[in-house]
Amino acid sequence: MFGWGNTVNGELGLGGIEEEQILSPRELKFSKATQVQQVACGTNHTAVVTKDGQVYTCGSNDYSQLGHNKPRKRLEQVDGLSAYVINNVACGMAHSVAVNEWGQVFSWGSNMYGQLGMIIQFINL
Repeated sequence: MFGWGNTVNGELGLGGIEEEQILSPRELKFSKATQVQQVACGTNHTAVVTKDGQVYTCGSNDYSQLGHNKPRKRLEQVDGLSAYVINNVACGMAHSVAVNEWGQVFSWGSNMYGQLGMIIQFINL
């Protein structure tokens, strides 16, 4: 799996590197890279679904859009979804949405404009 572009917030999953802009494709050191089924990107975060239905995220976590308790510079599994087989994931500016094998929808992050489909403003997984 390769990534390039802005990595100020760790959204490429390259770890704590000094470079802020990656101008050519760079391989990510992600143990499940050969098992990636889907990649989605928000403004400053990235989400990955593996073939076994697990979700990994990295980047900015200002609105809890990663599903972790703090920002991540490398892809890390979203523990709150580990009991489910996720088929698809999507990222908005500061939120994330996942759909499991039964069609159930999970959303987390900023809900400032109702994008999570709930009344409350922020959701942590």
